[in-house]
Amino acid sequence: MNIFKKKETLSQNITFMAIMAALNVIFVLLSEFIPFLLFILVFLLPLSCTLVILLCNKKYFPIFFFSTIGLCFIVVAWNISDTIFFIIPSLITGLVFGLMIEKKLPIAFSIIAATATQFCLTYLFFTFSISIRSFVMKMFVIVERFF
Repeated sequence: MNIFKKKETLSQNITFMAIMAALNVIFVLLSEFIPFLLFILVFLLPLSCTLVILLCNKKYFPIFFFSTIGLCFIVVAWNISDTIFFIIPSLITGLVFGLMIEKKLPIAFSIIAATATQFCLTYLFFTFSISIRSFVMKMFVIVERFF
C-alpha cells in the first residue's frame, strides 16, 4: 500500500486524515513532557498539514483542521497556550504551504509566504493574548473595589 499517493475514496481520505491528526496529537503530547520537542513541532505540524492538503480532497480539510485542534485542546487541557500559539498557526501555515505547492508556485516563494504566515499568526495570537490578559486584570481590579 502506497501511503503517499492521492486519496480517492471517502474512507481513504478520512483514514489518512485521522492518522495525521493522531500523529499531531502524539507529538503535542510528547512536547508537553519533553519541552525541546515544541520547537520541532513548528516544523512537523505544517508538514503533516501539507501532506493532507496534497493527498486528500480539499472538501475534507476542515474536518482535519478542527479535529486536530479539538483533540489537542483535549489532550493538553492543562496547557491551552501551546495549542493556541503553536498548533493553530502551524496548521494554517501547512495549509498555505500545501496550497502553494499544489499551484506549482516557485519553492522559494512558497517558503517565504509560509514563513510570513507563521510569523504574522504568531504575532497576532501573542498580541491577542496580551490584550485578553490586560482586560482580565482590569476586571479583577474593578471587582476588587466592590469587595
